[in-house]
Order: sequence, then structure tokens, then C-alpha cells
Amino acid sequence: LAIDDKTKWVLTGRVKERFQERNLLIADIRYLLKFGYVYDDAEESTKNGFWKYKVEGTTPNSETRTLLVVIIPDFQHRTIKMVTVHWKTIELFNTSKKIHPKKYIQKIKGREM
Repeated sequence: LAIDDKTKWVLTGRVKERFQERNLLIADIRYLLKFGYVYDDAEESTKNGFWKYKVEGTTPNSETRTLLVVIIPDFQHRTIKMVTVHWKTIELFNTSKKIHPKKYIQKIKGREM
């Protein structure tokens, strides 16, 4: 969805504020969704049948800092809702769980959507 020009992007007020605070562009998020990683399992959204994903990585405007965005994709309506975006704090994680978000979403798409 992120690389499709016809995808509709829904940004919450919180995300719009964070974009300004961090000098980010929608292009940064598209870049992150294309080249970033999903390290954790999806979490159920408050809306039944939808799932939240945390995607993290660096972008051209993140100045080598790791950015984390929480998204809720809607494949049926070709929409990506951005819940929040922030700098990732340093934490230990199991690198064996590293999986590209495109592959992860493809893996679960049929199961949950």
C-alpha cells in the first residue's frame, strides 16, 4: 500500500503535530514503510478486524536516528492510517525477529483482513 500512489493516507492530529516537531514529510513515512522493519507482532486495533503495526528504521530526514511509526492498513479501501510517529528509544531486541514490513503484511493479510 505504501508504494501505491492511489493509497489514501489518514493522519491523526497527533501525527500532524509530530511531523512538524520532527521536520518530517509524508515521503519519510513512505520511505520507512518501504525500507523499515516490523519487529513485533501486530496488535489488535480498537476497530474490529484491523491491526496496528509498528514499523521502524531510518529515513533521509531522520539524521540517522531511528523513527517508529504506528500504522493501521486497510487493504480493502486502500488506506493507511497513521496513529503516531516518534523517535525510537534504544532498547534490546531479538534481531532474529527482523522481517520486512511488506513481507510481514503479506504474510498476515489473508489471515486477518
